[in-house]
Amino acid sequence: MLDYRGYGKSSGRIESEAQLHADVRAVWRAVAPHYAGKRVVLYGRSLGTALAASLAAELQPDLTMLVSPYTSMEAMARQHYPWVPGALLRYPLRTDEHRPACAARCCCCMATATS
Repeated sequence: MLDYRGYGKSSGRIESEAQLHADVRAVWRAVAPHYAGKRVVLYGRSLGTALAASLAAELQPDLTMLVSPYTSMEAMARQHYPWVPGALLRYPLRTDEHRPACAARCCCCMATATS
């Protein structure tokens, strides 16, 4: 489990979505050697599902579990806050862009936030 920049016990500040993806890949590079030759399961929950799906599309792990996934932050905002302009979103976090690449080994759990 990791804390993104500025969350939990992590310091720093998120300046871009690219930083979030870079943080996830840095954690992967740090832990992967400890699990070489073993089955890999990536897990993403809620906001982390876009990041997990993106990493899964790249790595093609044995299984990817997306718990409470959503299509994109724009779709989520449109559903819950339709009066807020989409241009105000700083991070699109598009789960839908990466799910097709990991669909064969992807398990989406619980109800999705948007269809």
